[in-house]
Amino acid sequence: MQWPLRWRNDHARPAQLRFKGFAAVRTPSRLGNYQRLAYDRAQPWEKDIVHFDRCTEECVVTAPKAYLVPQAWREVIERLQWNGVALQRLGADQVFEVARVYRVLEVGTRATAYEGHMFHDRVRLSTHSEAIQARAGDVLVPLDQPQARYVVETLEPEAHDSFFRWGFFNSVLERKQASISAYAFEDTALDMLAEEPALRQAFDAWKAAHPEQLSDPQAVLWFLFTHGRRHAEPEWRRYPVAALV
Repeated sequence: MQWPLRWRNDHARPAQLRFKGFAAVRTPSRLGNYQRLAYDRAQPWEKDIVHFDRCTEECVVTAPKAYLVPQAWREVIERLQWNGVALQRLGADQVFEVARVYRVLEVGTRATAYEGHMFHDRVRLSTHSEAIQARAGDVLVPLDQPQARYVVETLEPEAHDSFFRWGFFNSVLERKQASISAYAFEDTALDMLAEEPALRQAFDAWKAAHPEQLSDPQAVLWFLFTHGRRHAEPEWRRYPVAALV
């Protein structure tokens, strides 16, 4: 089943709306050197204005059979329960062979807090399928229930009011090590290149594409640190909720 996650105004199909208003007047403010706005109720008016009363789908997702929420995300599980969502606790470890997994490629956050959260108003993701190892105590959220719409709207990270956008999964955006010491990492980087042929190949391609950065030790070493297996953080920017298809 296809579920729309976001909508936008359909400007191709405008309607006409008879709008009633009052004439706007501006008078000098007594508080400062500006003109204050007021509306003169003695000067009513009516006119037809363009009204966009239709929407079109902006983002659509294929809904899974269920979502798998790791038990560590207690605040998310609690909010699902508070909103009457039917949940199933796994009684034993289990492997789900086909799951849709998201990785966060880009996220933009508003400059100020709202309702105690820093809202992510720009989210770009990649998706892939893989087998998921679930643990006893993890939570299955089936979509065969009356609260299915709420489940999709909150657990699909691109949805406008998803738990991800409201910052409940912010810890996956944080690298455990955000910087390196150049003098200490240089020899380690050489060892990594000797041990990892794939890293050597990726590094050669990066050097060819970014010759201007080869004189910057932090840029060179940071590429090796973040692309090598030795210091990999596989959970970094990996959205922890899996969609079971």
